[in-house]
Amino acid sequence: MYSVGAAVLRPTLDVVRHNAVRSVYGVLAKKAAKKGPGFMTEDALAIREARKKKKEDAANKKYDPEFLMTGKEKRELKELAQLKQLKLDKEQRPKFTYPAEIMTGYIPLGPDTDHQARRKQQRKITKLKKQDKAMERAHRRHYLEVPLPTLHANYIQEPDGMRDLALTAIHYNVASDVLRQKGLLLTTPLNIRYKDGDFVHRGNIVSPATAQTRPSMFYKPGSDDTLYTMIMTTPDGNIFAYREEVLHWMACNIPGNKIDQGDEICPYLPPIPCEGTGYHRYAFVLLKQVARIEGVEPLPSRDLEKRSFITSDFIKKHELGLRGLAFYQAKWDASVGDVFDELGCGEPTYNLVKPHEVHLDPKQSQAIFKKRAYLRHKM
Repeated sequence: MYSVGAAVLRPTLDVVRHNAVRSVYGVLAKKAAKKGPGFMTEDALAIREARKKKKEDAANKKYDPEFLMTGKEKRELKELAQLKQLKLDKEQRPKFTYPAEIMTGYIPLGPDTDHQARRKQQRKITKLKKQDKAMERAHRRHYLEVPLPTLHANYIQEPDGMRDLALTAIHYNVASDVLRQKGLLLTTPLNIRYKDGDFVHRGNIVSPATAQTRPSMFYKPGSDDTLYTMIMTTPDGNIFAYREEVLHWMACNIPGNKIDQGDEICPYLPPIPCEGTGYHRYAFVLLKQVARIEGVEPLPSRDLEKRSFITSDFIKKHELGLRGLAFYQAKWDASVGDVFDELGCGEPTYNLVKPHEVHLDPKQSQAIFKKRAYLRHKM
């Protein structure tokens, strides 16, 4: 049985004995290391080789080009490697030929759509998606491509697309400023594209430089005998007449969709948004004629003042019916000045002029304050 002093002393003796054993083994290991690898264990040899290799790597790293690179150069090198890997992955991707409805889940809504049948079809599409493992893998790895042109063409042909186009035109005040109407009912989709590939649909941005020539226009007519009128106009930027539009192009008596066979009343004028006036709206309006339009004199191509036009008055005069609409927005660029030079008039420029600031001394401001207080008391 130990006393209190012995109980405290015994752990201390154990620690001393343990340290002595460790020091003895350490001395033996050092002697074996000095004598050579024949007296070393396998673990000691491995540690020795690892330390030697680490020193060599540190010495060689100073002369490595990648070690001398800056952070920006390393990021560029990493991005280049990622692009190469993406290109390699793209070449090895499987090609999918799924319908647009399967890939996006979009189901067109017709005028007499049964909502129960629509939900049933949507559940069926969801089930097909879950069962297709290749499609799920492609979606997870970010190389599942959706056929957007096909989907967009199908969407525009449906009542949903025409309704959204009408709501967008109302939101941008195209309906009120061009047609003088609060609501729109559109039935014919317009496919309008400029030469450089810019489409015209729901208020997208088109630069004036890419709209220097008349775009190609296509639509599905009711019949080949039906006559149409196509108008390109803008409610913004008429510098000669307030609240009137600028007529950029118009053709009447178009048989079906053969625009080149119609009577061109106004030659094409590229968009001319003046500098400092922001974005201008340019609308294409398709109108159905009741009869052939006669007696409309062609407008001169270089007289900008005579291009003042009111679309709503023209529609009422000839009893035309609205069928299609498309519009885009354009902002000033350097090509606008060239168009004004061809017209033979100077290009107007608008700048924001700040009002003159009036500074009053404390005595004047105090007198004005007292006078206002006196007048309020009298009233």
